[in-house]
Amino acid sequence: MKRFLPLLAIAALVAVPAASAGKTAVPTLTPGTLVVAFGDPAPGFAQGTVRGNTVTNPRGYEVDLATAIATKLGLKPKWIYSPWNSLFAPGNKKFDISFQEATITAQRKRTVDFTSSYLNANQGVLISKQTTPPKSLADLRKLHRFTLGARSEFGDRVQGLQGMQSVYGLTNATLKPLAIGTQYSALDRGDIDVANVFSTDGQLANGQYKVLEDPKRLFGYQHVALVIDRTKLKRLGGDRFMNVIDALNARLTTPALIEMNRAVSVEGLEPAVVAGRLVISVLSGSTRK
Repeated sequence: MKRFLPLLAIAALVAVPAASAGKTAVPTLTPGTLVVAFGDPAPGFAQGTVRGNTVTNPRGYEVDLATAIATKLGLKPKWIYSPWNSLFAPGNKKFDISFQEATITAQRKRTVDFTSSYLNANQGVLISKQTTPPKSLADLRKLHRFTLGARSEFGDRVQGLQGMQSVYGLTNATLKPLAIGTQYSALDRGDIDVANVFSTDGQLANGQYKVLEDPKRLFGYQHVALVIDRTKLKRLGGDRFMNVIDALNARLTTPALIEMNRAVSVEGLEPAVVAGRLVISVLSGSTRK
């Protein structure tokens, strides 16, 4: 399983008081520029073309919100790719803020700061309701065999088919490689029996699928969080700044994220429109208070 801190948490940056923003330049690496780092592509969140350490044509919730943040702060966004192994390495970072999927640990807090985690967006396995429904991954052992739809690399991962076989004894599984986003149509056609998905996928809103429990915590937890340099955090207001982020976090729940994802993946709305609605709603509420 994975626990995500949704990309919208970073939108709280726009709540920096206008008066202080007007008098003092925002302390970014490059004056007038907000360097935003992304990791490996995450459809719906942030993806684009990576050339070296530069990301071109980025799109997704996080991209739209980072753009809004930069605009509010009077900055121009610059997109870069940050390899996983450099994210928590000691020393200066090459970015001002970064959106990542990562487990928050005490060791990692020694080099970066995180926003608070508030949402379980677990990665797991679901089945079509047309299949005799097991309740958990362990119950899949009762099947003679089953076909699992997932990305090809899922087969070699401990937090994947390899782990499902060793932890749950699911040697009766056959992997069918699928691109992200095609699992649900494959389930509907009967091409696969179960699929690896995220528990905040918009397709889950219709109630046609059941997410299986993971009692042995094979998939663990990861957090998508805002990573910010401690010095910059202090300049932005420290606890006051984090309180604004926490206020926004409280508005985001698993059902809320499923509904936003449904609006994009099912209704076809632009991510910027869906994300913008929530940001405006939250910031308007903060202003009234």
